[in-house]
Amino acid sequence: MTTFSIFTQPTSALRANSLAFQVIGDNISNAVTPGYKAADTRFSEQINETNSGNFASFGGVKPTIQHFVDKQGLITSTNQPLDVAIQGKGFFVTNAASDSSAEFQFTRAGEFGISIVDSGPTETAFLTDVSGNFVHGWPSDGAGGFATGTDVSSLVPIQIDTGANPFPATATTTADIGAVLPADSAVGDTFDSGISIFDDTGAQNVMTLSFTKTGINAWDLDLEVANSDLTTGVFPTTPVTFSAAGILTSASTVSVTPTFTTVGGGTTTVTLDIADLNEFSGAFTVLTQSRDGNSVGLLQSLRVTEDGIIEGAFSNGQSQGLYKLPLATVVSPNLMDLRLNNHYAVSQGSGAVTLFEADLTDQGQFFGNALETSTTSIEKEFTKMIVNQQAYSSNVRAYTVVEEMIRTATDLKQ
Repeated sequence: MTTFSIFTQPTSALRANSLAFQVIGDNISNAVTPGYKAADTRFSEQINETNSGNFASFGGVKPTIQHFVDKQGLITSTNQPLDVAIQGKGFFVTNAASDSSAEFQFTRAGEFGISIVDSGPTETAFLTDVSGNFVHGWPSDGAGGFATGTDVSSLVPIQIDTGANPFPATATTTADIGAVLPADSAVGDTFDSGISIFDDTGAQNVMTLSFTKTGINAWDLDLEVANSDLTTGVFPTTPVTFSAAGILTSASTVSVTPTFTTVGGGTTTVTLDIADLNEFSGAFTVLTQSRDGNSVGLLQSLRVTEDGIIEGAFSNGQSQGLYKLPLATVVSPNLMDLRLNNHYAVSQGSGAVTLFEADLTDQGQFFGNALETSTTSIEKEFTKMIVNQQAYSSNVRAYTVVEEMIRTATDLKQ
């Protein structure tokens, strides 16, 4: 038995070098896989100590695969709106089930796309990764913020179909106009301008502004709002006066409250800012005009900010944050359990997951239209391959020598 134990060292070495070749091959094959973290093989001596401690049994070498999950890859631009990279610590949070009932898995591979889930009479679109896992984030709280939390129970699958994220209609409450009234016009001359304002349903209704000259540096402003109870003569005429230099001297705002006659139009109070009115010689000229409010908008496109906010652009020209991606961190990422397709799961060695907001921590940040590249270095892998090949060949020779020694001993016995 002692004689055959001398095969132990070269045999264990051959197995260890074979495992090292497998790790090198896996690294090289994933050299262009986004988010891939290259591994390495660590070797340690195996010694079995006797009870007395005076002698030891040498058992060869023991290989251990070391995963460097915390190593940062380069960030490269892809110009794909749903691609996201993380610079620094943290992972994306995913789940294989749309109701978050499966195991939460974590990844650095931000190649996201849209997957359709047929859950009945309608189809629902979700943001998913290359494994088909549903990407999770914090939902909007409807008030410009997000319903954040520190653990995965605060997250929801990111649903991005147009029906789930409409931009609601908002009635106009403020408007403004900047214009030049002609100082050399005759008394009684009238000049009109219009501003479209929104009712509660998002329908546009023209608010007509009529400026009538009543004297030197003096005008009357009349307002009329289409599809409402506000018509000329109902709302009191507002006097507008200017200094000799053409600067407005009367009140700079006018408030009107039209009640719309269209179904669901509602009532809104619009404060009109006329501080930028001036009176100079020449033609009537409208320089600027604007108003708030908007019609109903349907989701058209998405982008990801460096704070991890998934921002939607809508058909009404508006944009808003729909979800916010968390940075999921663990104390020891290199000890996380491996899952398919560059995914990881928490383990006893890694510690629990804690979620952070990218803009409120220095843990890391997000880059939209970009991906984190593989951490594989082809040059280093080929160098390790040469070293392992030499070690493997040497151990094959050692094995052959042992075999020759046993054959010689056997021949002598015979």
